Amino acid sequence: MQGKKWREWHFWKMVDIGKEPGDCWLWLGGKHSAGYGFHNKHDYAHRTAWELLVGPIPAGLTVDHLCRVRHCVNPAHMELVTNKENILRGESVAAKYARRSCCVRGHEFTNENTLRVKGRSGRICRKCSRIRAKNRILTPRQKARRTRYQTNWMRAKRLRCKLESSQ
Repeated sequence: MQGKKWREWHFWKMVDIGKEPGDCWLWLGGKHSAGYGFHNKHDYAHRTAWELLVGPIPAGLTVDHLCRVRHCVNPAHMELVTNKENILRGESVAAKYARRSCCVRGHEFTNENTLRVKGRSGRICRKCSRIRAKNRILTPRQKARRTRYQTNWMRAKRLRCKLESSQ
């Protein structure tokens, strides 16, 4: 056996096709620490299965496991999606926060109540931001800076008053 045929034979030798039609086809070969099967050292097993049974994977798309079993190679349990959609469908911290509809204090994330900061990902609740600003405890350095500013402001005000009264 040469080339492509050997690759296919070697691949299917490592797959346990379940007894029922809807079962996961589990990869019996090597697995990465994250649980994804790998084939020929560099290829993910689920991507190889997709390419053998369905066709090439277009640029910009990834294979998402709908069954959430990372070493499943059944193409019926997979779907081509963008990387962003794949991440948001998962169970990562970013995905969990993206699915939330309200903040930790229970304020709903609406267009009016949601603040997005340029250069940062995520959302900030405007109501919570106002509460934090109101209840902020100043450090001694911040207090000194505020005192200097207020003192300079009062001096300038007195000076303006003297100038206005002398004219």
